[in-house]
This record gives sequence, C-alpha cells and structure tokens, in this order.
Amino acid sequence: MRHAPLLMAGIAFLLLAPQYWIALLTPATGIYHDDSIYLITARSLAQGHGYLIESLPAVLPQTKYPVLFPALLSLVWRMAPDFPANLPFLKLIPLLAALGWFYASFRLLLTLSLPPLAATAVVCLLAASPQVIFLSTAVLSETTFALLLTLCLWRAFTLPATPSRGQILTTAILAAAAFHTRTIGLALILGLVLHWALSRQWRTLLLFSTFSFSLCAPWPLWQWLHRYQTDPYLSAANYYSGYNVILNFSLPEKLKIIALNFLFITFSLQNIVGAAAAGFLGLLAFPFLLRSLFSSRLSALIRFPLLTSACLILLWAWPPLRFLIPLLPLALAACYLGLPLRVHPWAPALLFSASLLAGYQSANYSRAALSSGCWYPDSIPPQSWSAFAAQLQWIRANTQPGDILQSNVDPTIFLFTGRHAVRGSHRNAMLQAYLNHPEPLGSPREFESTLRHYRVRFLVETPWPWFAETPHFIRLRQQLPSQNLVPIDSLPSPGFHIFRTALSSSNP
Repeated sequence: MRHAPLLMAGIAFLLLAPQYWIALLTPATGIYHDDSIYLITARSLAQGHGYLIESLPAVLPQTKYPVLFPALLSLVWRMAPDFPANLPFLKLIPLLAALGWFYASFRLLLTLSLPPLAATAVVCLLAASPQVIFLSTAVLSETTFALLLTLCLWRAFTLPATPSRGQILTTAILAAAAFHTRTIGLALILGLVLHWALSRQWRTLLLFSTFSFSLCAPWPLWQWLHRYQTDPYLSAANYYSGYNVILNFSLPEKLKIIALNFLFITFSLQNIVGAAAAGFLGLLAFPFLLRSLFSSRLSALIRFPLLTSACLILLWAWPPLRFLIPLLPLALAACYLGLPLRVHPWAPALLFSASLLAGYQSANYSRAALSSGCWYPDSIPPQSWSAFAAQLQWIRANTQPGDILQSNVDPTIFLFTGRHAVRGSHRNAMLQAYLNHPEPLGSPREFESTLRHYRVRFLVETPWPWFAETPHFIRLRQQLPSQNLVPIDSLPSPGFHIFRTALSSSNP
C-alpha cells in the first residue's frame, strides 16, 4: 500500500499525457469566445497599445476580464509574435498552471488530513476530467486562477498563530492575484476575511484586508475610469445588466435562476467526469459535502471560501461549470471528510475508478480532435477546423481591410483575418436556458441597428453546434428583411454562410 499512490499517479500519467499533448497541439482556438478576447488583449499589450479590445471598429478599453492572465500571455506573445504559429507556446501558460495546480492541490489535501492515497485519487480525477483537459490547453484563465487560489489557501494554512506582516502580505498578494485573474477571486478574499473575523484573529484580519483590498483596487478603479466606454457584451456593463441576479430580473426569475444553479451544482460531477453515472455518484455524495461544510471536520479556512464562492455562483445567470472546476479538489476533499469513517478505505478506489471513466471519455474527444483539429468536451462531434480556416482565408482574400463584419464569433474572425467585427447581440444567451426568454440575444430591431450603426459590410454565420448562441444568431439573421442581405455563393466550406449587406452605405 505504501507505493499505491505512486502507482496510481503513474497509471494516470501514462493514460493522460498523450491526451494533453493532442489537445495542446490542436490548431483550433477562439472556439469559446473568451479565449479569443484574451488573445486580442494579450496582443494589444504585447504591441504596447494598452489593455484594449482592438477587434471592434471603435477600439474599447477592456473592462470585463481582469488583466493578469492576458498580461502573462503578452509576455509569450512578445517572444513569439507570429500568430497563429505561437499558439502552442501561448497554450503552455494554462497547461503549466494546471500542472502547478495539480501539485498544489495534492499538498493542500494532505494538509487537510487526507491520506496520500485519497489525495492522489482526487488529483487523478481532476487531471482526467475532459473539462480540465480542455481548460488546461485552451487559452482560458481557469487553471491560472485555480493555481493562485490553491496556493493562497495553502499559504494561509501555513501561517503561524501570530504571523508576521510579510507572511500576511504574501497571502494577500496571492489572493489579489487570483482576483486579478478572475473576479470571482473576491469570494476567496471574503471567505478568508470571514474566517479570521469569526476566529477573532483581529491583527491578521486587519492586515490581510488592508493588503488584499489595496492590491485589488486598481481593477475596479480602471473599470470606473472607463465606465462610459461600454459594449453590450465586451465590457463590464455586461456583468451588471446581463448576468448579475441581484441587480436584474424579477423575484420569481431570481428564484428560478438560483434553483437551477443549485441543481446544476448538485449534478455537476456528471459534467466534470463526462458520464451520467458520475452524476448519480455526485448526488449521493452531496449530503456528505453539506455535512462536512457545517462540521468541524473541514477546516474553516476551506469552508468559508467554498461557501462564499457557492453564493456568488448561485447568483450568476450562467452555467456554473467553469466556476466550479477550480473548486473541485476542495469540494472532493470536503466530500471525503464528510463520509463515515468506515467508508474512507473504499473512497480512493471509487475516485480512481471515476478518473478512469473520465479518462475514457477524454480519449474519445482526443480521437475526434485528431481528425477535426478541435479538442472540445461535448457530446456533439466537433466540426472540422480546416473548414473554418478555409472560410477565414476567403474573408482575407475577398474583403477589404476597412470592411466591418458582423458575426457570432466576431473576435475570432479579427484574430485570423485582421478585419474588425462586431457581435450584434445585446443580451445573455443563457436566458433561454434559464427563463425560456423569447429574445435571448436581443430583438431583430436591435440586431439590425448594429448593422446600420457600424455600417457592416458582411454578415458571417459560423454554425458551431456547441456554441450556445449559434441558433439564436441564425434566427435573428433570418428575421432581417431579405432585401438587406445578399448571400454569397461558392464559399469554400459547406454549412458556413456569408452575406453581403445592403446597409453599409446607410446613415447610422
């Protein structure tokens, strides 16, 4: 049994290393939308232009996503400025962060009194998850945030009873870095503040609060200074008008969104592992998670950040999976500690079995990626990236540098063609899933007003089936007056559509 953790880790490495390698080298990028925004802002920083979204016809300061992750990408971009040839190097940032996160999670779980075999099984499940493989090899910030969050909690555990200012400052720097990666890092800060307040560690509370909030202040200050430079989707205004449950929606709608998020969290293990059986397992484990959260078995240093994070996730009108992934090792540790002691010897085997199941699901996505060039954890088979690349080549060859395009994948088009593009949608597409909203992307009139305002020359329709906004975007296009759009024939890729608009010469 002494060598069982090492054997378990070795098996996981042999099964998963090829899959991470395949995912790292797939050429597809910009398929999640956020990744293309990170790349655009990283390029802007690398070229010395500032923290800007340069894909829009009128360049906009970035106020939606914090700066730390794009800043890290920009360092790589400076050393390897040739896009898209630099994509494997850019993807190394989230991949190296993921590897650091796995190790830091293992060390933190040992600190939480999990035996080495159980801690290893948790990390194996984490690494085998299709969602984690995707987030570790796409240009997204989750693994960087997860690493910083885990390091912060690990550092907090090592603080002595009377920590020095330097030790508290180090903890605050890690917490603020997590916040500057994803704003949900605020939950980490609030959770630690709550812990030290309830345990009456007033000196630690005062110093940590002063340091962490001071270090976090530049980002809300930047947002406030640029509060009038907004975009319906790409600015901080979107947070306040599109997703925030407290500031939006009627009371019945608020309750419905919170209830649906709660159900999603309860069954989230199904999505993390990629198998329905895991959803049933997660449902069985949920009572033990709750038991652990409200008992002395789980350290308050973990309990309060988990609870504050859960509150923020429940109050956000967006599927919580991406927000849950960084908390996965903590939640699994809490489930383990909440189990009856007689079950503990069986838990590592169950967790490792779940990791093998997750690895099998991931292998299916890896096989699909070898032919499609797109590694994406979805039951819908990915479309060929080469077909989309041919469409991008057509755009480069048949449009002028000053042409404005409108598309459901607007920043991706800008990245690969240099043509400025707009989204055309004004709302949160997930309103359809939560509230069955009749116009989740806004009205046809709003859609047409975007065409007119920006004098859009071409409307580009990319039918990616995994992209939640695709059917709504197509429906809005179909509701435009037919005389305003002229379909272009003889495109290189079937299924993709480009329309020349009759509105580009209209007055805004």
